[in-house]
Amino acid sequence: MSRANAFVIGQSYGFEDSSFTLLGRVRGSDRQLLQQADLTSISYVVTDLSDDSEVDSGTLTSADVISDTPVTDDDFWEAQNPGDTIGYNLEIVVPKGWCPNGSRTYQFEFTFQPTTGSDYEFIVGHKHTTTAKAG
Repeated sequence: MSRANAFVIGQSYGFEDSSFTLLGRVRGSDRQLLQQADLTSISYVVTDLSDDSEVDSGTLTSADVISDTPVTDDDFWEAQNPGDTIGYNLEIVVPKGWCPNGSRTYQFEFTFQPTTGSDYEFIVGHKHTTTAKAG
């Protein structure tokens, strides 16, 4: 199986054991924004890079994280991407259990399997560094 795309979509910082949301724009091999029906599955692996241990893994439902109509009316997205008129089509709410400890860096790797072209694998990565909560 070949990887058509493999890249880091961002890096973020936050408190240990806290939830946050990843937003992104994801395109398929045809350069069109991915649609829910384009995917058979989305799997993920969360790794603590501090000791290279796996924290969690599983699958996500494309209908829960892919928007067929790009979101263009989001204040946070607009603040980070001034003048963007395309918007985002990927929204993943990261549960607090994925980053349980402070002073660590976690990597999230999402693998998108398309409905056609079984030899195509699409990987999106993200690094998140935590800080211990006070008290």
